[in-house]
Amino acid sequence: MQVCIQDPRNQAVYLLTETELAKFAADADAEDQPVDVLLVHPGDTLIQELPPSRMTDSETPTVQIVDPDGNRNWIIGFNDLNRYRVPTPPAEVEGVIWFAMPSAKETLAAVPLFRRALVQHGS
Repeated sequence: MQVCIQDPRNQAVYLLTETELAKFAADADAEDQPVDVLLVHPGDTLIQELPPSRMTDSETPTVQIVDPDGNRNWIIGFNDLNRYRVPTPPAEVEGVIWFAMPSAKETLAAVPLFRRALVQHGS
C-alpha cells in the first residue's frame, strides 16, 4: 500500500509507502498532538465515508490519517511530510490510496451536506 496526498495550497504531492507511514504511527486516542487536516481511509467499517477535513488554513499543516478497519492512526508533521514530496503523482494507481487536502472553506461548505447525510442514516 502507498498513500498519495495532494496538497493544492502548497502545490505539492506527497507519496509514502506503508513502511514509511509506520514511522508516524500514533495512539488512536492521541489528543496531545493538534492536527490541521484529517483524512479517513475508506473502508468497510463506516457506512458513509467521511470527507477530508481541514480544521485550519495553516500553510504548514499537520496531517492525521485514520484507518478504522485496521484500527490504525498516523500523525505526520509538515516537515516530515515534506521529506516525501514528489514532483508528480504516481502513474501506477493500483495499491495507492489517494487523498486531497481541502481548504478550510471547502470543509465548512461541506458541513450542511454531511449533516443531512447523518440525519438520513438516523444518526
